[in-house]
Amino acid sequence: IFIPYIFLMRYSSSGNKHGFIDREEECEGADGWTKSYWLGLILMGLRGMSFRTTSLLMPLYLVETYPVDLIWAGYLTTIMLTAGLVGEMLASWLSDKLNRRVPFLVVSTGLATPALLLLNYSLSEGALIATLIVVGFFFYLGVPANTAYLTEVSPRANRGLAFGLLFSIGAIPGAISPIIFGFIGDSYGLPASILFLVVTTTLATIVSLFMRDANSTKPTNESKLYEDSTAPIE
Repeated sequence: IFIPYIFLMRYSSSGNKHGFIDREEECEGADGWTKSYWLGLILMGLRGMSFRTTSLLMPLYLVETYPVDLIWAGYLTTIMLTAGLVGEMLASWLSDKLNRRVPFLVVSTGLATPALLLLNYSLSEGALIATLIVVGFFFYLGVPANTAYLTEVSPRANRGLAFGLLFSIGAIPGAISPIIFGFIGDSYGLPASILFLVVTTTLATIVSLFMRDANSTKPTNESKLYEDSTAPIE
């Protein structure tokens, strides 16, 4: 698991060419409470609803909907989460490489939504596995970009309070979504519960379309020449 991350970390830090390193000034955060932060807070709540529910209740849904036992449902859920791990590794490196966050958020829920909807249809075993891979890969694709984006748009003078709001108020929808999922399933059937998740991811996609990337780095147009540490100073 850690070997791909180590490779990406080494690759991303090897940006010097011909003995020069470009210095960059990291983002210090926003000047105050901006619209981008509040949109990020709403997005975190919406993403958390489907994120928590798919992670916790997918085995139950598969057992109740498809002719699989609980062990096989666990294997299928593991496949979905493993695909998510690959998506996270790819997005964490690529979003830094492109210096973009919002496109990953749009693509994440935008492509996970139709895949979630497909779960309501009678899928063959191969199609079910492919659908779960798409759900896991694209939904988790937005996790690193979302965290980085929230860091960049949080007010630098109140960053502790900002993250306190994100992980308290922003996490409440995700905490209660499994209850809502179960209530809808008992009242109207599990296909209706999946539609509930589709609605949340659709709303998350719409919110992300109104978000704008923050400038995570600012070039200073300075370069530093490597010097031999053993050379005498003149």
